[in-house]
Amino acid sequence: MGSAIEISIDTSGRLVIPKIIRERAGLRPGMSLEITYRQGVIEIAPEPRKVRIVEDCGLFIAFPDKESEPLRESAVQEVVHDFRTGRD
Repeated sequence: MGSAIEISIDTSGRLVIPKIIRERAGLRPGMSLEITYRQGVIEIAPEPRKVRIVEDCGLFIAFPDKESEPLRESAVQEVVHDFRTGRD
């Protein structure tokens, strides 16, 4: 998908990301997103990061798969919830 899709913003400032783009970007309902405005371009990116859980001396520690900025509290809580409920 390399071509642009035209959408519009409603009177409340909301927009709908077309399904094909949401699917290809891996966006899911309730997912935290980061929105940035740079030089006339709006960028929207998923916020969650992949981590691996390691047990060390009875403690569970989350390590990011690749080096990145520190995880935000909301991302940590999502990982804890997923771990406790047995989701990947």
